[in-house]
Amino acid sequence: MKLALLGIILLTLSQTVSASSPETNCFAHHIHESIVINTARKHFYSRLTKGHSDEVYNLLILTERLSLPMALVYDLRASGFQKKGVPVFCREFVSINATSTFDPSNIKIPTDKFVPFNYGPVKAQLKKAIAVGDMDAVKRLSLDAVVELNKTPSYHCMVKHIFESVYRFAYFLPKQVEAARNAGLKSPSPLLIDGIKLHLLALLGSAQIDKKSAPIQAQGIPVLCAELPHLLDGLE
Repeated sequence: MKLALLGIILLTLSQTVSASSPETNCFAHHIHESIVINTARKHFYSRLTKGHSDEVYNLLILTERLSLPMALVYDLRASGFQKKGVPVFCREFVSINATSTFDPSNIKIPTDKFVPFNYGPVKAQLKKAIAVGDMDAVKRLSLDAVVELNKTPSYHCMVKHIFESVYRFAYFLPKQVEAARNAGLKSPSPLLIDGIKLHLLALLGSAQIDKKSAPIQAQGIPVLCAELPHLLDGLE
């Protein structure tokens, strides 16, 4: 009964998001869009892996569905800015690729090996930088993590995606603050910082998904990696 009720609630939220305009509910739009695309990609990879990738996508999609209510709460907090033309959460998130860059007829076994990434020290340093509002340090630390993860490009795609998104939030934060000031609004900085903190909470789940994905990725099938966008493109 409880699971059925939860399903109805999530379905209702999903329909609400899909009916919203592009410049409102931007956080939830991102989650909803990801659910739709990842559901389609699940079936694509399931055929290639004889079902072995289903566990990865089931966990990812469940995590996304459970995060949808929280995303809507954050969009509600951002609505006053969005309605005044300050695109809080609308520049920070980037759509995942609807079409995979992976060609199943040209599978290449990666030469790099999966080694668990210890994100704990970076997370601790990021928390300190966030506490004092040092967005330059947040960008530097998250970029350093991305550079390190790029040494094993076949793996850790979800964790790298989180660090890229942290960088993107820190990059746009002063721009959003300036836009709000010009519109005569209060600063959205506390809200955006809360968004960065959410990303840090997501590192544990992302690392678990990366670990489950690694044996499949080691066979040259880039589950998740081929769909995730490069969030740092075009940024300084």
